Amino acid sequence: VLQVGFRESDYSMTEGGQGDDQCLKVVLAKDKAIAQPLQLLVEPLTVSDFVKTGLPLPAGASLANLPNPALYGHFDNTSQLVTFTTSIHFTEIRPFVSVVDDGINEPEEQFVVIVKLVNSSLTTGVKFTSPSTLIRIVDNDAIKIGFEMGQYAFAKNGGSQQFFPGTIRLVKSITTTQNFTVQVVAEIGAVQDEATYFDQNTGIGDYNVVGATATRVQTLTMMPDQQTYDIGITIYDDGFSVTGREMAMLSSSQSPQSMAPFESGAHHTTLLVINDVPGRVAIVGFSNEDITVTEGQEFEVCVAVTQPSQMFTMRLAFSLEVTLIPITSDSSDVAKPVYTYLGVFDNSNRNYCFNASTSPDDGIFERNETFMYVLSLPVNETVPQLVISPNVTKVSIIDITNITIGFNQTIYTVYSTDSYVTLNVVLFGNVILRGISVDVLLTTYDEEDFDYTPATQVLVFSEGVTNVPVTIDITQNEYYDEFEIFYAHLALQSVNDYVTLSPSTAKIDIIEYSAVTIGFDQISYTVTQGQPYARILVRLLQGTLQIPIIVHMNTYDGTAIAPNNYIAVSNYPLVFNDSVSLLTVDVPIVDDGLFEDNFFFSATLFLVTRVHFVTISPSSTEITIINDHNITIGFGSPSYSISKSQGHVQLQVKILDGKLGQPVSVLISTIDGSATAPNDYTSIFGLLLVFNDTVSNIDVIVPIVDNGFLEYNKTFSAKLSFVNVQPKNVFVSPSTTNITIIDNHLVTIGFNVTFYSISVRVGKVTVGYGVLEGKLGRLVQLLLTTNDVSAIAGEDYTPANITVTFNASHKYQYIDIFVINDHVFKHTMTFEVVLTLTDPHPEGIIVAPDTAVVDIESDDYCATNNGNCSQICINTLGSYRCSCATGYKLDV
Repeated sequence: VLQVGFRESDYSMTEGGQGDDQCLKVVLAKDKAIAQPLQLLVEPLTVSDFVKTGLPLPAGASLANLPNPALYGHFDNTSQLVTFTTSIHFTEIRPFVSVVDDGINEPEEQFVVIVKLVNSSLTTGVKFTSPSTLIRIVDNDAIKIGFEMGQYAFAKNGGSQQFFPGTIRLVKSITTTQNFTVQVVAEIGAVQDEATYFDQNTGIGDYNVVGATATRVQTLTMMPDQQTYDIGITIYDDGFSVTGREMAMLSSSQSPQSMAPFESGAHHTTLLVINDVPGRVAIVGFSNEDITVTEGQEFEVCVAVTQPSQMFTMRLAFSLEVTLIPITSDSSDVAKPVYTYLGVFDNSNRNYCFNASTSPDDGIFERNETFMYVLSLPVNETVPQLVISPNVTKVSIIDITNITIGFNQTIYTVYSTDSYVTLNVVLFGNVILRGISVDVLLTTYDEEDFDYTPATQVLVFSEGVTNVPVTIDITQNEYYDEFEIFYAHLALQSVNDYVTLSPSTAKIDIIEYSAVTIGFDQISYTVTQGQPYARILVRLLQGTLQIPIIVHMNTYDGTAIAPNNYIAVSNYPLVFNDSVSLLTVDVPIVDDGLFEDNFFFSATLFLVTRVHFVTISPSSTEITIINDHNITIGFGSPSYSISKSQGHVQLQVKILDGKLGQPVSVLISTIDGSATAPNDYTSIFGLLLVFNDTVSNIDVIVPIVDNGFLEYNKTFSAKLSFVNVQPKNVFVSPSTTNITIIDNHLVTIGFNVTFYSISVRVGKVTVGYGVLEGKLGRLVQLLLTTNDVSAIAGEDYTPANITVTFNASHKYQYIDIFVINDHVFKHTMTFEVVLTLTDPHPEGIIVAPDTAVVDIESDDYCATNNGNCSQICINTLGSYRCSCATGYKLDV
């Protein structure tokens, strides 16, 4: 069976294509020889835009002279005959398919080609494995689409019409078989970020692509035969431009739903140039050119964009700053702020206001002052399309300071014995005249001029001149008047509305009087610290008064300080007249409760205004504050106990009663008792202890000497005394304290051997005892006795009952106890030797071991070699004998 069919299940061909890619491959699957040619018919089932022809022959060629002519078949109209020859070498035949390019962009076309047998005689021997194949025809007619021009220019109309139309054109290169969808995108900033896309909601912007959505995209459809498309553009005249023209970019693209293939044209993008009306600028300036304020007043300064008007969008953004420049005022009178940054002006921020204020009233009277605020761009910044106008606003400050000039008092009193009187004309308040002067005329008047010299004088007040004294001479005449009066009057030399004269008139009384003396009743006073006040008397000591005289009293610190020790008196007025000749002043005394030295302060009398006939004497007095507080200093305890090995004893000396306001010193010294220095402690002699308001307790360390010996407890004492004489109101109690040194050392006394064993034939035992541990520094007494156990005193040994003593040089002792030999054989006998402490001061003494045991052994002759007896050895008095067991007898 021969297997025949197409090699591929589908083929892809292009319109107008040439070469092997345009061939179908019909394959004889097995290498078998055939007896006759095999003819097959290749036939398309559908016919569309392609043409079936034979393979075009090269120029001058024919099938006869082509190599492998069997490879080339031909279509007969809609089919093509394919013949396999008997040769087995041609197993593949390639029928050629030619697809005509019709110049129309179309979707992909498809058709099916089948192969069938023409030789009916071979039908039983041929099997079709792939009898059909799919042909895909790809259209290679690319569509070129783009803007007709790479740039379109429009000009704003400069009139009242804000919106006006424009047109740009989109072109398509070829015809299509269906509608073609294109998107036009407005790309702001693709060239320069100057143009603004038109917002359909707000109506603000530079341009709009008609039909575009809010995302700046317009989707348009071109018909198959439509070669051009006009796109409407709406231009907006915003009344302003940044650089004279504004630019934006439009781009076109194939919609995702559009057909393929697609190529962009030469003008895939186009530039929109929107030219502004020549000479247009933005204008910004102060809203208020002239401002009038008073000193200390707050005010507002505003800057606004006046062009373009609010109906137009301002495309410009810029920053401004304001600087203050004085004109007639100095730097202390100008407003605040001196500099301010206003921020960025743009379409949303066309107005800026800032608060300013002039300096508070400085009390300086000046002519009205002015300064200005200057509006400018920041340094090194320029905006060509910006005009700042008005760039200056002037601020005028009206001075509200009032000027009052007048006499400092309305009544002056002078005495007939005075040669002159001085009147003071003053500028009231803390007012400073700057750049101006005020002329005031002073004149005097009276019914007669017997008692003074008339005066006419021009007084000039200017900067730095606030007080002008005027001296008027007093003359003596032959007449006596109790009171004589004249007047002085002030008037302005020229009329002005900012100066007030008040008081403008003063009265001068001339009084004739005799001499008067006022003074302290005593030149010194004494008061205790516990008293509430010191009473001071001031008297009219001489003369009589016809008019009141005011005397002032002040106190002054000495060693007493106000307000710690007393309450100061300042300018205390004392008024004397014809009925008051004695006055008292109570100066409060402050009791701080502290022990201090006596203090003093002084008081002084003086006249505020000089009175010719009044003398102050004595004008001062001294007040002494006597301290009446007691201080008690003493030991913190009347006795102290300290162990000998502790190393020191700490004695506490403190203020037991009262509070110190000044230092107090005492001396401390030690005194030997049974303890002596330097053997038992380190002495102190005349150690100075200083107490004050911060030191009320002092610890004194006395070193204790430890020699390591057990001794009796010892004592010594410490005593407080004053450095020289006892200060007043200072007491020492308790002035003495006793210190006991407790000896805490231990000494062990006992037997150095606690067991003895002796033979009765020895006759005595020597027992030793003594100080086994520690060191004795005193005498110790003990009782040594013997006690029976199995031995009997007087029969077996000589008893002992003696008193023994130990001291630093007598450390060990021995006693001989004699054994009594009665020549009677006995078993071992025992007695004890005992030490008992009988000392009256047993402290620190340990008796251990306090008992020694003594064993007395009798003579046992049979103990050694059984007395040389062969059987039984029997001890006898002073000897032994041998004996035999039952049934035996002695040989000798």
